[in-house]
Amino acid sequence: MLSIEEIEILEDESKWEQAREALLERYRTNPIDLQNVIRLGFLSWYVLVEWGCIQITEDMNTQTYQAILGEVTEAGFNNFNENHDFLWCFGYMIYLFPYYFGEFNLWQKKGLKMLKKAYEKTKDPMLKMIYLGCDVQQDLKGYYDSCNEARPLVDDRFSGNGVLNHYFAQVLNRKNSKSFEEFEKLYNKK
Repeated sequence: MLSIEEIEILEDESKWEQAREALLERYRTNPIDLQNVIRLGFLSWYVLVEWGCIQITEDMNTQTYQAILGEVTEAGFNNFNENHDFLWCFGYMIYLFPYYFGEFNLWQKKGLKMLKKAYEKTKDPMLKMIYLGCDVQQDLKGYYDSCNEARPLVDDRFSGNGVLNHYFAQVLNRKNSKSFEEFEKLYNKK
């Protein structure tokens, strides 16, 4: 069985099927290991979301990734519904692309509730930033402040290899993004 580090190398090399098979083996061996659930769920979600932008091989199909995403999401709800790491990671995926999970409005609301619950359990500035980023109008100052507080946390937590680390290091590093600069200008005018 491949280690997470070996799987991350496969992901970095865009070997999606090999990474999926290795993560699936880890998950089947230990379906109640949170890391296996998160990693397999995230890889499946990422491949679906980025389907037109990543290297696709002829042995890949969206139905396989969709089925795995559904399976690990259900396992996550059954085993980790109170765990903040499951709540924020799956809440984020669900909120952004709810149609991969079911009825759009129902699942988008569910994703937002998961993000809120994860933040309330931990008071983590990064989780606050993610939660408030989904509905920035509810607490503009809180979102702005949490972006500043979260930056060193994001840099530290997602400094590794693999698609999960690269993705979140990029999308959660809001202080360096063009959209944050625009938001900052707008916020400072108020």
